[in-house]
Amino acid sequence: MILHRLIGHHLKYGDDAAFYRMQAEDAITWMETCGRVLAPSLRTLDLGCGHGVFGKSLMQKGCQVTFADVDCQLEPELRSQPFLSVDLDKDDYRSLGTYPFIVCSNVFEHLASPQRFLSPWNQEDGSISAGPIGSHHGAGMIFPPFIIWGLSGALGSTTA
Repeated sequence: MILHRLIGHHLKYGDDAAFYRMQAEDAITWMETCGRVLAPSLRTLDLGCGHGVFGKSLMQKGCQVTFADVDCQLEPELRSQPFLSVDLDKDDYRSLGTYPFIVCSNVFEHLASPQRFLSPWNQEDGSISAGPIGSHHGAGMIFPPFIIWGLSGALGSTTA
């Protein structure tokens, strides 16, 4: 994805489903470029899923996605998929279980305390791989659609 296409789309159409789909596809390309294998049946948690656009893109790769957010606002065709309710500002999200693969996209800018959100993982023996969408093109984003992927420790373990 060329960054100007994403920004141009946002300026013309706002943050519609196509905007988030473009972000998800770009992020998936970035993850695969970094060596992350999105194998069929990979148990995945879409943490802070919103309408489920990112998780839907992962499902198209064959991942088994569980969606999690404060309220279920999934697109109608995703409402039969597994959903867990969690308030990332208040709840202990570690109680959601163990997942080999976790994504968290377009969430940090909505949290009252992003540091609180990250602190359990920083204290574990695991690791976090994070980066801005578009970073594999050598350009940083000027707005914060960050993703986290390949968590190990508090919520699960993974091999990249």
